[in-house]
Amino acid sequence: WFYPSSGSTEVDRYVAWNYLENHWSTGKLARTCGFAATTTSTKPVLLDPNGFVYQHEIGTDHSSNQPPADAVPFVESGPIEIAQGDQVMHVFEIIPDEANSGQTQFYLLGSFYPNETPTLHGPFSSLDPTPVRMQGRQVQLRIEENVAEDWRVGYFRLDVQQGGRR
Repeated sequence: WFYPSSGSTEVDRYVAWNYLENHWSTGKLARTCGFAATTTSTKPVLLDPNGFVYQHEIGTDHSSNQPPADAVPFVESGPIEIAQGDQVMHVFEIIPDEANSGQTQFYLLGSFYPNETPTLHGPFSSLDPTPVRMQGRQVQLRIEENVAEDWRVGYFRLDVQQGGRR
């Protein structure tokens, strides 16, 4: 479902239900109107606020003549914590799980306090286990498309060690 965010005059967000995995996801995607399948196509066609027409659910190329600055597909985890966030986490290695190695890159975002702006670490390659050195009470993993092709990721693992409270 598409809906306008708070204070917006245009539809710029979406919420989706994955019935196979039983979870919700949300995101940013400006679409003002569209139409469903026709006799010539089974894919929905939607328009953005600038009048560009997009055929959805087809291919892996997300580019357009004037893509928005945040047009690169990504997935980002929520905060990962040790002991409800009161212990510092030292991250030493990322062990990626990507179906087609090399089509994504990833970043780690670390912070010590919930309202603190996270520090960005990376980009890192998704080809092999990657040594990293970072710490924080909260760590997030962000995976971005590196090559405009069909890509899938599995469970990424982090090699971490619990630190103290400081």
